[in-house]
Amino acid sequence: MNQHLVILFTYFFQTSWLLSDYHLKDEEFKEDSSGNDSAMDTIVKINQQKGHHFLESDILIENIPEEIKFKYNTPHSKVQKNGASKRGLRRQLEYLWVERIVPYEITPFLESSRKIIEEAMNQISSVSCIKFIPHSTEKNWIRFKNEGGCYSSIGRSFWRPGHQIISLGNRCLMKGTIMHEIMHSLGFWHEQSRPDRDKHVEIFWENIQDGEEHNFEKYDRGDISSLNNNYDTNSIMHYGRTSFSKNGLPTLVAIDDKNKNLGQRDSLSNEDIIQLNQLYNCQDTSDIYSLWSEWSPCNPETFCKKRRQRFCSHKMKKMCPKVNQFGVETDIAECSKEHCFKPRDGHWNKWESWSNCSNSCGDGFIKRTRVCDDPEPKYGGKNCTGSEKEINKCFLKPCGLGDDDCLFDEQNLCSWTDRSTDVYKWQRIKGSTPSGNTGPDGDHTSGKGYYLYTEASPPADKGMTAYLVSKIFPPVFRRCMRFFYSMHGTGVGALRVYLHEVGSLRNILLWETIGPQGFDWKEGNIILGSQVPYEIIFQSERGESYLGDIGLDDVTFPCDPKEKHIKTKSALTTTSSPTIFSTLDTLSASCQIQVKPIGCFAEVPEKPALKLAVIIKNFENHVTIPSSENVEESIDSLLCDCLIIAKEKNIRFIGLQNMAECWGTNEDNYSKFGPSTLCLDKELKPCYHSNTNNVCVGKARTNYIYELI
Repeated sequence: MNQHLVILFTYFFQTSWLLSDYHLKDEEFKEDSSGNDSAMDTIVKINQQKGHHFLESDILIENIPEEIKFKYNTPHSKVQKNGASKRGLRRQLEYLWVERIVPYEITPFLESSRKIIEEAMNQISSVSCIKFIPHSTEKNWIRFKNEGGCYSSIGRSFWRPGHQIISLGNRCLMKGTIMHEIMHSLGFWHEQSRPDRDKHVEIFWENIQDGEEHNFEKYDRGDISSLNNNYDTNSIMHYGRTSFSKNGLPTLVAIDDKNKNLGQRDSLSNEDIIQLNQLYNCQDTSDIYSLWSEWSPCNPETFCKKRRQRFCSHKMKKMCPKVNQFGVETDIAECSKEHCFKPRDGHWNKWESWSNCSNSCGDGFIKRTRVCDDPEPKYGGKNCTGSEKEINKCFLKPCGLGDDDCLFDEQNLCSWTDRSTDVYKWQRIKGSTPSGNTGPDGDHTSGKGYYLYTEASPPADKGMTAYLVSKIFPPVFRRCMRFFYSMHGTGVGALRVYLHEVGSLRNILLWETIGPQGFDWKEGNIILGSQVPYEIIFQSERGESYLGDIGLDDVTFPCDPKEKHIKTKSALTTTSSPTIFSTLDTLSASCQIQVKPIGCFAEVPEKPALKLAVIIKNFENHVTIPSSENVEESIDSLLCDCLIIAKEKNIRFIGLQNMAECWGTNEDNYSKFGPSTLCLDKELKPCYHSNTNNVCVGKARTNYIYELI
């Protein structure tokens, strides 16, 4: 990571301004200007704001009379833990508008939106054989109505006469959203709930809002038909990447491209059009009968029977003597034993939630489990592969506090100081932050104590910064710092850590994280050093919106500053922190001599003999670095020539300098004048930290140190 020099404490004084609740809601639900929000993303946000809890956010499940369920073999409803009725999932063609005509009415309250509603219907009609006509005397029809959200039932409510609702609230009146709800009324379910979805998308259960996990269940193949069509991540019926997200992170991603946008909000996809025309048999509207549907699955639960259907599109049903009163003919056949008891391989269900940390302080472990029942193996099918248990490390708080450690509880701010404006600043708080959908629910230490945070609500504005500054620490060769941070919310900006050299404007960027990082507290680790007195600075930058509160807690210095090779690694750490010391494993020079990179260190010009004990050799045959046109060959050659002589003289440490000097010592006094950031690798990039595998060399008055193995 390049060294960053910045001048901190540049304050921004701006006129205070306030937003009404109306503006805050608009900010939350305005269309994504990047074009990444799918129709489903918009629908989920709107319906949750309105307090609607339909199946998968926008599917209204109607109560079907028991005699209809029995007579037409409609699957019985299953009630989920949250009370939502899950099923009524339909292979049955009775749910289709079998004459391919959909009567509709638009209520007076939506009259001003008639144009965009009819544009949505016309777009569907233009690519299919479906016709939308104003309702007159038809038995079943659709009523477009504003009931405060976006939702519809699935298919035609064939078992009863009358209208069925498509609700279009104020924020639902976009063409893609309207088309999404109309497609539901034509018989379409959400694409990502298909039985084969796990081959195409991965669900991130840990990012789903609590209590909304049922909205990501798959349908059983016996409940719906995928029409043998390709899975379509671009379908207007597909969830977006962040639908039902609790932290702004993806809830599902495409397996073939983790960065692909899912769903859309503009029009039907090509696959949507293919499926619509196939479902309604649009390829041949001259025949009064549709093609037969695919056979339903064979299994013991269906008494080893399979069924298929076709519908009659003629208004005179007498032309189709075998259809029922709803215009559908059903054919039932026996399944062979081979098909009925076909081996079924097992598949893992979702991971359970992580357990509590095994230790209340210090390092501990968390674990989670999963079960092979989605589906479970049957009839000789294969078991699930992989482990049913996963273990990770955890850390809640230190078991003992050092002089510089701070949990922000009884100690208040300890030795830290807020040097911010009154508009955007670090504040101490207990519990959740004032704004919903951002910030933590409690502190990291216990969930019940205090922590620091920056409030992103107005009058704070994008780009404003707040600074939390430590006391002045004495020079140190090596020190590690651990802290925990919360960056939950779609409008989160950035959190940075700087080392400020006291008495100068020199500020070194040690660590940086930008954008949402999830709902949970995350751990940060930094290894630092300074040859002059220094301060540590936490900088919070306000992001795009008020959904950008940033939290900070439990800042500790857990390791001995005198240690020279400290490893700070945690399985739950989500960011890597740069350091001015190398922690690379052993590397092999081009001359096959094994060395371990140590780091970049300064020297004092007036006392050159103190930088390292002896100069091994001044290689005058080497071209000065970095002005050479062949830098890579020059540095490699310098290192190898130096190593060969050092090995012959049994020298333990060598230091390379750009003037083709090679210094050596058997003592670890190379750090006497502290670390430096003035070393380069073969690509002329800074290499004072561990993010390089290249050979490095110091610039003027600087040595890059290697240890011979």
